[in-house]
Amino acid sequence: MRAAIYVTLIFAACASAGHAQNNNRDARKITVNEFLEIISAHPDIAKDAARTDAAQAEVDVAKIMPDPSLTLGNLSGDISGINMPHQWFVGLDYTIEAGGKRRHRVLYAKALVDQAKAQHELFAAEFKRDGLLLYQRCWMLERQLDELEQYDSLLSVTRVDDSLQVFKRRIDKSENGLKLDALRRRYNESLERLNDLVAHVVGNGWVLPFEAVWTESDGPLVKMGEEHPVMKLNRVETRLAAEELLVSESNRVPDISFSLGNSFITRATNPEAPSPRYNAITATLSIPLKLSNIRGAEKKRDSYKMEQAAHDEASAAEMLQQEFEVATDDVDHISRELRSIAGLIAMERQFIKTIPANEALMLMNEWRQLNAYCALRWEKFDQLAQKKAELYFLTGGRLNNTHSLTGSPR
Repeated sequence: MRAAIYVTLIFAACASAGHAQNNNRDARKITVNEFLEIISAHPDIAKDAARTDAAQAEVDVAKIMPDPSLTLGNLSGDISGINMPHQWFVGLDYTIEAGGKRRHRVLYAKALVDQAKAQHELFAAEFKRDGLLLYQRCWMLERQLDELEQYDSLLSVTRVDDSLQVFKRRIDKSENGLKLDALRRRYNESLERLNDLVAHVVGNGWVLPFEAVWTESDGPLVKMGEEHPVMKLNRVETRLAAEELLVSESNRVPDISFSLGNSFITRATNPEAPSPRYNAITATLSIPLKLSNIRGAEKKRDSYKMEQAAHDEASAAEMLQQEFEVATDDVDHISRELRSIAGLIAMERQFIKTIPANEALMLMNEWRQLNAYCALRWEKFDQLAQKKAELYFLTGGRLNNTHSLTGSPR
């Protein structure tokens, strides 16, 4: 058998779509866009979104104005026994909030809603990034398994003529068998996790990735924008700190209490000072005197929090930009390494074609070397995917690839 046929057998999987690994279930393949649509409706994301509803309820609470108080009782009861009048009172007390307390309270509650929304966006972006990276790894591991299985088959059909060649083949098959076992475990574990992510839609069905999320030749990277979830969250938290400071300042303004009621004066039968019963309207206004600085410490604390939030916002923007630049440089560096490895693989394949078919020992050595180059390529490809997953997150969840929007291939 010609060596070129062997090479075709072992590395055909490098460009093929691959097949499901020892899975008896009726699996179907889903595209990246299908997968994204499914995990976007994941229960964990929906559960995290509930924090927004809870924060929205706080807005309704903040809008509530103080309730009036009903006051009643005997303001002046005669216990002397000389028949002086009693004074019964019923009235309403109401506190008028001064300093814009209610308005600032509502604005602060709305800022809490925006914070909850930003936190949810960040959670969803991280969830999708991790899910896409898992999808990518399942796709990659499937192809790695194809390569190793093709290599194992190639070793099995290799013609060996002496005990040395038999011993060499046994060593190579044993080493490859260990790699296959470890890789199958990784693949099965990853595939189980992938199907757990889509179980809320596909149920007991079984899915496999159809395509790569990130490749070695994606389109141009999208620059970072102001809509990145972390940047949005930091902007909201800066505004939240500012609103908290305004709430503290408004709380320093004393409230005004107003009371309106009716006093019923009973009849006095004391012969020295008799008087008929009558009703009297009572109205009072209470204005607290601000003699202490009880809110001063709170204002100082909230001023510091606002300054710290503004500093954190600026620092986060700078840090994210640095992370974007580092990840972009890493992608360029790994891409160059992959091109170099591809060159080694191409040269090794060309060299194998020149080896006579009867040189089994030499062929097995070169196949082993070629297999090592391909393993290194997959290692670098996984590193590239991780960096592109990081860029996907840093650019606000944008994919550089254009993926099919059609139904899943079967």
